[in-house]
Amino acid sequence: MRNALTVDVEDYFHVSAFDSCVRPADWESMPSRVQGNTLRVLELFEELSVRGTFLCWAGWPNATRGLYGALPMPAMK
Repeated sequence: MRNALTVDVEDYFHVSAFDSCVRPADWESMPSRVQGNTLRVLELFEELSVRGTFLCWAGWPNATRGLYGALPMPAMK
């Protein structure tokens, strides 16, 4: 059986549960955990030979910097 997997890459303060206490204008001042956590997920995927699509918000470059190219990418067919 073939399955599809997507990962929505966002930090803990981006979730709607924090809408009432964290304004988007304050995001840049919040300590980010997304880069390290996403790298751990990428390493786990590689270890288990899992492929997936990671969805990253283009307006949020600091948190995703360094993720692209962090692990070898399979050749596109």
